[in-house]
Amino acid sequence: MYVNDLIADAAQKGGVRSLKHLLLFAAMLALFVPPPFAAAAVREPLSPFTGGVAEYAAPASRDVKPVRGARAGVASHHGLASREIAVFYESLRASAGDDIKHVIIIGPNHFRSGGGAISVCPAGWDVGGVSLAADGRALRLLTNAGASAETMPFRLEHSVGVHVDFVSRYFPKATVTAMIVKNSAAERELAKVVPILSKLLDERTLLILSMDFSHGKLPSLADAEDDKSVKAIAGFDTAALRGLDIDAASAACIFLKTLEGRGITQATTLLRANSSEIAGTPNKPCTSYAFMLFSNGQ
Repeated sequence: MYVNDLIADAAQKGGVRSLKHLLLFAAMLALFVPPPFAAAAVREPLSPFTGGVAEYAAPASRDVKPVRGARAGVASHHGLASREIAVFYESLRASAGDDIKHVIIIGPNHFRSGGGAISVCPAGWDVGGVSLAADGRALRLLTNAGASAETMPFRLEHSVGVHVDFVSRYFPKATVTAMIVKNSAAERELAKVVPILSKLLDERTLLILSMDFSHGKLPSLADAEDDKSVKAIAGFDTAALRGLDIDAASAACIFLKTLEGRGITQATTLLRANSSEIAGTPNKPCTSYAFMLFSNGQ
């Protein structure tokens, strides 16, 4: 690798002896330093990648289902399900109120990008003129616990982008913590961030698990699989997660253990849907969705 040649050359000469050599050395080093270090310094706002959110329309009031005290939820990250996602956010806002200061989004790292098992975005977001700042305290605590501050993995990650878009509509004054988790993450890595999220999850903070359910099954088979998944998630059965047809088992583990530690264990299923039914092709394989809210039952 050329950067190694530069380092060896500098060492042989007793250091970098010319401005030209120094600039070349710095440029090459910037290309090859570990991604968490390089990305952590990037602070320009990102535009969320949604993968194509369908035209937004506020849901009818009859579809909104408040759950008293709800401060967390599970929702899809497919733009095709934008009407259902809007129902979720309307219900969450009706449950938690407007005075939300911080929204934490946890999703899967679809492309397994970046250098860390758990990545947190150090940059804020610009969504159609709405600026959402990254939460500085959360960023500091999570990186101290081992999460990697990386911007690059979030540029094309729709598991976060879809929800950033909706947060800008429903909680435009909140700061945002965006975190993605590789499904290969070890249990010890997941365990490190749980107490941090528990500390962050106060009365003015929301925790959202961005997750889709069955993939590539006919709707009838997806429904049967989702029955098992919803039951396991509502029952906080974290041992069962990796055996379920869901796309964010590691993120779901962090989410459930965080809620369990805060006593937010009452699950309410708002609705279930799938891509085939939404698209009007009910006989084709689908991706399925379940939308859930969690409260402390008070």
